Amino acid sequence: LDLNWTYTGRGCIVSPKTVRVTGARKVKADDTLTIVSTLGSIDLSGASDTVQAALFATTGTVIGLSGKHIHGVLAAAHLASGFESGSDTRIDLDKELTRHQPGAMEAGPDSLQVHFDDVPLAQF
Repeated sequence: LDLNWTYTGRGCIVSPKTVRVTGARKVKADDTLTIVSTLGSIDLSGASDTVQAALFATTGTVIGLSGKHIHGVLAAAHLASGFESGSDTRIDLDKELTRHQPGAMEAGPDSLQVHFDDVPLAQF
């Protein structure tokens, strides 16, 4: 699966295979995209600028993360050693992904927790 999109709205893509992301840019500030690879990895090696999405590799890793800017969230079973060595590697939480209610709870990068269930909700 290869993704190179500008997107609008809120959505989720789930694939059992490695997902290659060369572009993921939101149109409006409150748009969100979640990309999940259940058995593979997320491959960012072809991405040339900011990737605006939540990236989850539940059993794999994120390939080509070094030097990239992720505006979203990133979770992986493991990360390659030295991923942070790129001069511009940056991961910023997109608070639109927290779905918090103003005044009811605060969203912050220190309070976000992600838990994976070994049994998928659906599999195709």
